Amino acid sequence: MKNPFHIQNKLDEMQTQKMLTINNRGFWGTWTALLIAIAVQAAADVPPEQYMAEWIIFMLMCAYSLIEYLRNGIWTTFDAHPTAKTNVMWSALGGAGVTVFYLVRNSRQDWWQWSYWPGSALGGVFTFALIFGALQASSWLYYKRRGALDHETEDPDNTEEEETKS
Repeated sequence: MKNPFHIQNKLDEMQTQKMLTINNRGFWGTWTALLIAIAVQAAADVPPEQYMAEWIIFMLMCAYSLIEYLRNGIWTTFDAHPTAKTNVMWSALGGAGVTVFYLVRNSRQDWWQWSYWPGSALGGVFTFALIFGALQASSWLYYKRRGALDHETEDPDNTEEEETKS
């Protein structure tokens, strides 16, 4: 696609790599800050109308990231391929986080009373199940897309040339 603004990239490869690192840190910093802001406001019983714009922006960032990572066959920078074991680990972490969140939110200073635990635990279990299901579905989409991208990169012109040489 032709650049409609006629702007050329004047950066070398090292500068481009640094710029991408800065952009990556900025995106994930913003993502984390929005998540913390939403969680703090929700835990403080702030009416949802007051933080709904933040929630919408957060969800748009999540959806964009998920779609683009899967479209490009990328899982994470730390773990190249998703497994059920890592999906269970991340789901358990999310479920535990939601359990603690509901304990704090619903109890107000006396979270040690057992009457607050069943609802919080149930929320954590449901969160675990939802996260695990979403991660498993995303894993399936990742492997499907990764397979398509791997077959796309095989250049049919090179295989024809190799066949004629032998």
